[in-house]
Amino acid sequence: MRVQSMLVVLCVMLLALVLGCDTKPAQTQPADTPAPEESAPEVEVEPEAAAPGSDVSAAAAETVEAAKETAAAAAETVSAAAENVAAVAEQAKEAAADTLSTAAESVTAAAEEAKAAVAEALDMAAAEAVFTKNCTVCHKADKVEAHAKAGLAEEPWDAVVKEMVEEKGAKITPEDQKTIVAYLEAKYTN
Repeated sequence: MRVQSMLVVLCVMLLALVLGCDTKPAQTQPADTPAPEESAPEVEVEPEAAAPGSDVSAAAAETVEAAKETAAAAAETVSAAAENVAAVAEQAKEAAADTLSTAAESVTAAAEEAKAAVAEALDMAAAEAVFTKNCTVCHKADKVEAHAKAGLAEEPWDAVVKEMVEEKGAKITPEDQKTIVAYLEAKYTN
């Protein structure tokens, strides 16, 4: 709207210039100062000269109308551009929100995986401590590892632990037996 107003002012000034009007604002005289006496130059207008003047006025009016139309078209273009900018900004905002949401989900998933890995590592460490406390009373831990790597443990680990308790006399609680079996399966089963 501001551009349109500026164009209208420019057109009025152009019209005034074409018509020979003074475009400077009138200066007011203080009330107690007498107005200077100016004598307007007398211009004689011949009847033939009046017709071209009216053509100039008509041309100036057409120019003003064309300027108004141009200003209106410019205002519509600016308005459309502003709407486009707003739409692009909204799309960028939505894309940024989607990206942040996806990143947050990825970070959350990675944190959960890390938490599970730490818990598993702690469980494995605790299970290894139970294994070491109960099984190395009778034999070294290396014997179990060599046994597993040589493929000599054809029966499941729970059967091996049960055999140690029932036939070899190992004093292992049922809860520790489950822990030891889970540890051996996790460590030595492919």
